[in-house]
Amino acid sequence: QLFVEHLVIKYEDLANHARRIMLYMKKNSDFTKASTIENVQKTLRVMDGEIENKKEYKPLRPEMQEIRGHCKSFFMEVVSSLCFGQPKPPEPALIRDLLTLVFTEKDETKEFSYSDKIKTDRVPVIRSFLLQLLLEHNTDDVKRYLDDYISKSRHIIKDDQNLCLLCIQCLEDAIYKQYSQFSLQERIPHAQQLLHEGVDALREHPNPSLEENINLTYLEGVAKLRFAKFVVAELLHCQFEGKRKGYYTHEAQLFLQAAKGCCEDEIVNVEDAGPGIFLVKHIVRQYGMTFLMNLISDHSMEWVVPVHLRRSKEEQQETSDPFVIYNPIYGNIRTQLTDAVYGMEVENTLGKLTTKEAVPYMLALYQVVTLSHVHVDEVKMVKDEAKAEIDKFTKKRGFLNRQLMWAAQSLIQNTHCENLEPMLPTPRQNPQNRILADVIVHAAIVFNSKSALQILQPFVKMLNTPGDLKRAYLPTMPDDSLPEVRQAGGQFYECPRGHPYFVSECGQPMQEYSCPQCGSTIGGKDHILNPSNRVARTNDATQTGYCLGGPGQREALPTPERTLSPAACAILRALMHCSLIWASCNNETATEGL
Repeated sequence: QLFVEHLVIKYEDLANHARRIMLYMKKNSDFTKASTIENVQKTLRVMDGEIENKKEYKPLRPEMQEIRGHCKSFFMEVVSSLCFGQPKPPEPALIRDLLTLVFTEKDETKEFSYSDKIKTDRVPVIRSFLLQLLLEHNTDDVKRYLDDYISKSRHIIKDDQNLCLLCIQCLEDAIYKQYSQFSLQERIPHAQQLLHEGVDALREHPNPSLEENINLTYLEGVAKLRFAKFVVAELLHCQFEGKRKGYYTHEAQLFLQAAKGCCEDEIVNVEDAGPGIFLVKHIVRQYGMTFLMNLISDHSMEWVVPVHLRRSKEEQQETSDPFVIYNPIYGNIRTQLTDAVYGMEVENTLGKLTTKEAVPYMLALYQVVTLSHVHVDEVKMVKDEAKAEIDKFTKKRGFLNRQLMWAAQSLIQNTHCENLEPMLPTPRQNPQNRILADVIVHAAIVFNSKSALQILQPFVKMLNTPGDLKRAYLPTMPDDSLPEVRQAGGQFYECPRGHPYFVSECGQPMQEYSCPQCGSTIGGKDHILNPSNRVARTNDATQTGYCLGGPGQREALPTPERTLSPAACAILRALMHCSLIWASCNNETATEGL
């Protein structure tokens, strides 16, 4: 069946070779035996020779290569599905034969193929295929052969550390499959045991040389530590995000203590590598930098970051600049504004600005002046005199419209979010709130700078006069689906208490039932509606204003609305919420009744 799927469907003249495979299978169909795989290889080699000698294929070199590609795919699926897909692992002789396919007599890697012709493979296929299959069984025999493979491949490992990484990842995958069905609580004791085993393995082989003493024990130890650190990261996230409160158990805390000891162990950790560095990278990759910053703000969790990477309290107050990717103009204006606020003349430093530079100037104003309030050291805060000079310069130049002028004044005085304290930049501001504040300020500045564009009018109104939108249909709000349902046929009715129900097909009732909500009689007989019932409304009941409800009432994942995709709907809602939050920050009653 596999041969037919891969080859015969497209090349019918190869069907006779399928019969040859069937004859071999009658003699021996156990694909965990080396002899069975050897018969498959023989068939493919004979077929390859016949194809090469056929006149119709000789002028069609690309088609010959395509057929050989299908043969390789067929052979690889036989190995993966039939050799390694059985309850028992392949016999030792077959494992040796498969490893022989990857080595030539000169110990060079070659292409994994049914062919006996040696063709060097730039990316040894054992990296992506055979090694993973061998390790899925994870038997002692397989590990012994893998250790032998590593010893033979020292010249490859010397030149390519990625091969070691792939071995580690395959070993790690085997561990993960073993515990994939376990809950986090069930994985914790196993992860703690693997953590201790991994530390012991690395202590036995500290800083091994790729050329000399790299071995399977060391690679397996690294894989065990990586898996344990995955569990550590998940546990920390569950504890500190508060999503699941059942993880502050004695066993969990002992596990974290062991993880702390591992991260601080000077033998298994070096400056740029080790379990400590891996844990930090994984936390950032999986849960984000904001989560990491919130985590290590707790003094008891500082161990998560290696000592040489820890920042001082003053450095932690420094805020990254997310606007540096905006354009080169922003970088220049920010530099000039920084010079101006710390001693130089504003007029001489900033010079002439135009409306095209309004957005970069406003962002620089927010980054340099407003966010100076995150510092505890008053020396780094912008002085009132400098703020007054910048305010005077901004008004005098007249390159900002009315909305941006008001925003500039509030940013200079740090009053742009006075009604929403978590959004105000302070030394104690939550890193996640700081990122949200950056997004909100950026959206408000861009929308107000483009207030003349018709497509942005809903957002501009949300920013400045949200009360005017109480009778407007806001973007991404759910609509009434009843008109669309009506187009499909049938008729909606209401019971005596107003509960709707639907009669399909012709829309005329033929039977009576009880209303599932109140028990009243609904329906009718012989196409005659019960007198106590009535035809349901026909008008479109889509609500105006903001009708998503509170955050707890919405689905966690975005859903499509009308012709909008989930992604487009999520982006538009994010921009809408940014606009409404900006309005609420300055007038807490601005969105009432919206």
